[in-house]
Amino acid sequence: IVYLVLLIGIIVSEVIFFLLSFAFSSLMTAAYRDFELSYFSFSYNVIPIIRINKSGKIIRKNNAFKKELRASRRVKTIEELIDIEMPDLLKLAPLKAWFLKEEANYSGAIVIPVKTTIFGYTLLLYPFYLSADDSLIETTIKETVEVPSLNQYKHDLDQLLTLKKAYAHSQAVAVLSISNLISFEMLRGGQFTASLINKVYQQFSDLLAKEIDVKLYLTFDNYFILLYRDSDLIDIKVDLRRIINALKKELKVFDYVVKVELKAGIYPFNYRTERASSLSIYDKAKKALTHKTIYEDVIIGVYDDQEEYTLRKLEQIRIDLEEGLKKEEFILHFQPQYHNEDANIIGFEALLRWNNPKYEKNSIEEFIEVAEESDAILRLGKLVIEKSFEALKKLSETNVTMSINISPNQLLQAGFVNYIETMIADYQIDANNLIFEITETTLIPSFSDIFEKIKLLQALGIKIHIDDFGKGNSSLLYIKELALDGLKIDKDFIADILTDKYSRAVVNMIISLAKNLEIDLVVEGVETKKQNEYLIKQGVTIIQGFLISKALPFEEAVKLLNEYNKGRPIKAKKVEQK
Repeated sequence: IVYLVLLIGIIVSEVIFFLLSFAFSSLMTAAYRDFELSYFSFSYNVIPIIRINKSGKIIRKNNAFKKELRASRRVKTIEELIDIEMPDLLKLAPLKAWFLKEEANYSGAIVIPVKTTIFGYTLLLYPFYLSADDSLIETTIKETVEVPSLNQYKHDLDQLLTLKKAYAHSQAVAVLSISNLISFEMLRGGQFTASLINKVYQQFSDLLAKEIDVKLYLTFDNYFILLYRDSDLIDIKVDLRRIINALKKELKVFDYVVKVELKAGIYPFNYRTERASSLSIYDKAKKALTHKTIYEDVIIGVYDDQEEYTLRKLEQIRIDLEEGLKKEEFILHFQPQYHNEDANIIGFEALLRWNNPKYEKNSIEEFIEVAEESDAILRLGKLVIEKSFEALKKLSETNVTMSINISPNQLLQAGFVNYIETMIADYQIDANNLIFEITETTLIPSFSDIFEKIKLLQALGIKIHIDDFGKGNSSLLYIKELALDGLKIDKDFIADILTDKYSRAVVNMIISLAKNLEIDLVVEGVETKKQNEYLIKQGVTIIQGFLISKALPFEEAVKLLNEYNKGRPIKAKKVEQK
């Protein structure tokens, strides 16, 4: 009886330990996944996720896997699903692998191990479409599979923070990025960029070959991390300048000779007193890179008290965002788009507003940037789409268009096109009256991933416009490849159009481009009659701005529409702002 009681006690304790470990692992996985994939901002059931044990057997699948990868639902091991062996998978480097079974919409997936537990591994599968350069992609993956990733950095720094070893100096994490990487992506494409990153990494490794207390890592979104385990801040700055200067030399990639420009952010700390986690330390170094090196002549930034204040402020916005979503504080206003020749309103742009006194003076872009770092942007995007579709349905008799801003995270979301097609059918609206506005910064980093989705959206009848054209890294390449339906000139160019020759030159160039391509052109930020008179002389027909009206609640927007379009009065029901 005693042995039996002991046996039952052991079994119960093991079960409790398993459940607690599993729960803890799930929480840590979610937090770490959101950090690792901050660029994509996937929530748990948006992309396929599986868990495998140490031998590669699949022990858990999420709903997205069961839905998106139906053909692979019965596979039992990771090697039956994708062409990657366990030894390569466990190197903890994000890699691209091909599905062994023919899937409905995908040819493969980027595989990312995000958390290791005593029971196995959690893998995110970010599906991708078939590329014309399959062999080139595969070669690049084989070259980079050995590269230590953010996961390895986390492991190494966690160990350092728990060591009893005495170091003579302090520690630091430096995050470096290639500041002109976007230009290479635009001009040469994703495969060129991947090969360039690999060459820069190899040169980094050579420069650090003799350094004992410095480790190098490469993140999934192309940031280089340097972990300094025993160095003074002054010495670290000297070392970073040495590295940055050494990497300025010409590199040959695919028969092209290029020069890379690097910038760095540093977070100094002492492992004895540091309370931040390894991922928070990385995030702080990244903030120093982003905020302290915005000027061209500044190549190294150091995290300080101001950055700490900014970080805490952003964290508070994140908390308030979640609370605002629960309390339904986000509403839509509608800004009219006016046709100069027809002298009437031809459409509206749906603009998100936060109905919270605390943030009524804040720029909308500020909290959108914070939302894009988590899956909050997907929930906000869903709200905007549903309320915009509801408004368009109520305006169906007028035949006006509805312009909706779409985030990169929405476009990258698995099943987004199917969701839009379903929404069009549910609301019974004409897809030809829909305009999706995407920014240049949406296109550039993810061109190959969203190219097919944009084509599918256009096939539904939806027009695709580039928002704030000319403000970012404009490329004629994607205008040609995507056969875009329209451009929207950023308001910053219009503000000085009457006094600044450079603004006039840019605006006139974009107007000429739109005319020659025979695509739509919308000019936003028009606030005065003189600005509009100048634009009319240049042949601009569609304007948007305070000259006509600010963004209005739906009922006021309808009233304004009736005032301008007297020949087409409508009776519109109230749109619920929930």
